[in-house]
Formats: sequence, structure tokens, C-alpha cells
Amino acid sequence: MSSFTVKPGVTLPPVLNLAVVVAEVMAAYSVQCVITSGTDGKHMVGSLHYADRALDFRSRGIAPELQQTIATQVRERLGPDYDFIVEGDHFHGEFDRKG
Repeated sequence: MSSFTVKPGVTLPPVLNLAVVVAEVMAAYSVQCVITSGTDGKHMVGSLHYADRALDFRSRGIAPELQQTIATQVRERLGPDYDFIVEGDHFHGEFDRKG
């Protein structure tokens, strides 16, 4: 699994930061990170996908327990301004600043 490093102090756009963190967490479990949707596709009206603030990631083939572990670690690393949930056939992550 290959990954990349972001130099400390570098600020990334929220959706890019989401992708980096998910890729790093998945790589730790030898899972390939595949982004399956960004601004493309059909999403709910008002979805943050259309505002370039949400991404979906493939979860197919990942055991349910590992999906939960990945989701928990991603949430811990991203903090409260991001939502990251398991939606059955994929992970959904979004930048949704609170307060």
C-alpha cells in the first residue's frame, strides 16, 4: 500500500484532508482507498457532495467490524467538523463545520 505524507503545518482544503486521512487509516489495515463519488452522481437535495465538501469511499469487501474500526479512527483523527459514517455499501465523509 502506498500513501503520502503531508508536511506539518500544511493546510489542506477540507475535502482533500478527508481523503488523506481516510487513505492513511485504510492503508494501516492494508485496504485500498477508492473514492467512489465526489460532486458526481445522484445525492440528496442539499447534499454537501454538490458543494465539494463530501466524498464517498468503497467499503465493499471490508468486514463489518473493520468498517466500524476504520470509521472510528477516521472520526477521531478528523475531529468534530467532519462526519464519517458507514452507509451499508460505502463510507460517506463530509466537512460540516459545527458552530
